[in-house]
Amino acid sequence: MRSILVAILFISSLVNIHAQTFSPDLSTWDKETLNKARLASYNPLCQKKSNDVVFYTNLARMDGTKFVETILRPYMEFYGDTSFSPYLQSLIDWLYTKQNQPPLRHNLGLAIMAKFYALDAGRRGIVGHDRFNQRFQLVLATRREVAENCSYGEENPLGVVIQLLVDEGIDNLGHRRNILSKSLKRIGVGFARHKRYGINCIQEFSR
Repeated sequence: MRSILVAILFISSLVNIHAQTFSPDLSTWDKETLNKARLASYNPLCQKKSNDVVFYTNLARMDGTKFVETILRPYMEFYGDTSFSPYLQSLIDWLYTKQNQPPLRHNLGLAIMAKFYALDAGRRGIVGHDRFNQRFQLVLATRREVAENCSYGEENPLGVVIQLLVDEGIDNLGHRRNILSKSLKRIGVGFARHKRYGINCIQEFSR
């Protein structure tokens, strides 16, 4: 719990909701990579910002170096962060070495789970993975591996992804590991208002 609160304090000062929104320049990306990322990320029954979270998640997986150079560094510079904490530097090092991961598929069942938990957590004002095993009971009956990321205080889809990738204050880097995992294949995303932090975004993963 302490590490979660540390991360939230970092997020509120670095990547909270901004009057101006950073828009990454993707013109140097390979068109085939972008098309694969968009196809895997798009779900017509989900909110656009949920699709966008999956899209940016997939770009980080599919080309870590390009993500750092065209998205992560420009994002930090746009919002005036030049401190480059150890967590951020370790993310950059990690992304430079992890390349060519397949994109995650945006799964409607996982998206529904994510939305319901975002609504529940937001209504109760809680943080963390409350009743995780109970909520994933049916999924675990057919999937060997599941995971969950929870983001607080960030409404911009790219901000959510960078928040979870940096994982400031989270010693085991669990959110980052989930996003960049080789074994996880599917993802669902849901946003909802949060009583304490304004908004929360949930990512659900399965194999």
